[in-house]
Amino acid sequence: MESSNNDLFQEGNKKGYSYDRAFQEEFTRQFISLTQETEPGFYPLRSAAGSYEMIIPEETIIDSMSYTLAPSKDYESYLCYIRRGDAGMVHLRIAFFAVNNSRFVADYLAATQSHAGEKLAFDKVTLESKDVYMARGADQRSGDIVRTGYIGYVQHTAGSGGMQFYYDFFGGHATEALHEEIKTREKQTCQQIMHSVVFHSLGGAVNGS
Repeated sequence: MESSNNDLFQEGNKKGYSYDRAFQEEFTRQFISLTQETEPGFYPLRSAAGSYEMIIPEETIIDSMSYTLAPSKDYESYLCYIRRGDAGMVHLRIAFFAVNNSRFVADYLAATQSHAGEKLAFDKVTLESKDVYMARGADQRSGDIVRTGYIGYVQHTAGSGGMQFYYDFFGGHATEALHEEIKTREKQTCQQIMHSVVFHSLGGAVNGS
């Protein structure tokens, strides 16, 4: 998970992005295959390498400065900003590894936990041709900012390929009831994104949600 501080919370605003729709931002638009919703409030995203597809919330902006695609196209990573109106901001870091094999999931989960910087308890959901692992991070506070985080890993089980997800919501102080409501909402969004992942092999889809 990311460092928690007010500057980080404001980082997306400093970029001067428009958060109306993902496909309205130039860099993000190249990853959006359709300008119609595939699910209410979500649009389809396809990796530049053509290795996978998934859905992203309509407010998502991909930070061009954070984007990395290996020359071999076997690794891709980027940071997304997801605006939540006046409530706050989500930072979603995604990393794709083409070589990841289901035999070594324990190692990938250990690496994901290490990058998160805290001990995690992953829940596993088995879907068609993929396993989805998700854990909740500890709430953290810095000044007026409260961070609620979710960490996930998706493993392709019908071939090679895996993805790490670091999903952090940053918002101001809220009542206990509102904070619980936010945690539930953001958990559902994170689950929707990860469950939607469709890995591709030789240009063809081999698993869906």
